[in-house]
Amino acid sequence: MNRTFSEYWADFIGVTPSDPLALSLADASTAMELKPDDRLLLDRDPAGPVFLLTDGVLKVVKQSQNGHEIWLADFGAPAIVGELSAILGAPRTSDVVAETKVTVLSVPYAAFSEALTSHVKLANALNVELAKRVKATSEKLAELYSVSVMGRLHFELVRLGTPDENDDEVYLIASVINVSEMAARIHATRESTSRALSRLKQMGIVRTENGGMKVIAPRLE
Repeated sequence: MNRTFSEYWADFIGVTPSDPLALSLADASTAMELKPDDRLLLDRDPAGPVFLLTDGVLKVVKQSQNGHEIWLADFGAPAIVGELSAILGAPRTSDVVAETKVTVLSVPYAAFSEALTSHVKLANALNVELAKRVKATSEKLAELYSVSVMGRLHFELVRLGTPDENDDEVYLIASVINVSEMAARIHATRESTSRALSRLKQMGIVRTENGGMKVIAPRLE
């Protein structure tokens, strides 16, 4: 079923689709579609539109001095993207890339900024979104400094997987992972990630099956 722009905004803000705020943002919105690997935002670009992700997955990355892509986060729908530039009036702080086929609603910078300063409901929704991201970042940092590469890899594989309906200790991943991309996600080298993956396979915690992967997350008494 096709959804209206106001319904998407209403879901994010926590209001009804007929709310004036949802309707005004919908009127200012333009739908955009991206293919995998298309870039929605570029690091250091001037402040511009704010985007509401309505379908697909976006990843946030930075480029190292040597050109390596460093994974920072990924967002599933619904999520707001490009809001920091709108709040700070500053350039973009990272690249945002389509990880899958993606649909977003684009709202001009001025229209979003006006709505943000005029409507407490939008500000509250944005505060909740940003608080969730700070929490996720804090957890990632805790993992980075306290958990081994193998442990971080296992956590990330479980996070990416879908629970098996027949076994609550098993998570399924539809396709085999890209080691380089996974290394960026857990902030490790490709070599150490490859070794950790091999060790997890040796231990029977990760298995390759039917073109995908099965990850065991044992519950220990």
